[in-house]
Amino acid sequence: MSEGDKELGYVVVDVRSSVVRMLKMEISGCGNLAEMDVQSRMYADSMMRATASYGATLGAYRIESQVKGLQQFLFGCGFIQSNHKLSSPLSNFIKICQK
Repeated sequence: MSEGDKELGYVVVDVRSSVVRMLKMEISGCGNLAEMDVQSRMYADSMMRATASYGATLGAYRIESQVKGLQQFLFGCGFIQSNHKLSSPLSNFIKICQK
């Protein structure tokens, strides 16, 4: 994610079956994702929603996170913890149209 020539952050994702997974997230100027300021939370939200949109484009229906430090933020976004994973249906973030 960038603004002009300034990199604001990035998220590393993959898709397995019907799940898009956030594997890593970095936000410029934020050394600890568990202690994000308002601007960092906005960047994290944008990258999480971009991940959801990307996953839906490839046929995913759920989003999972394995990003350390992002748990509290994701709980606030509607993720739930199950089997040591944080996940949510993509429909919480994007509209999935039926063909």
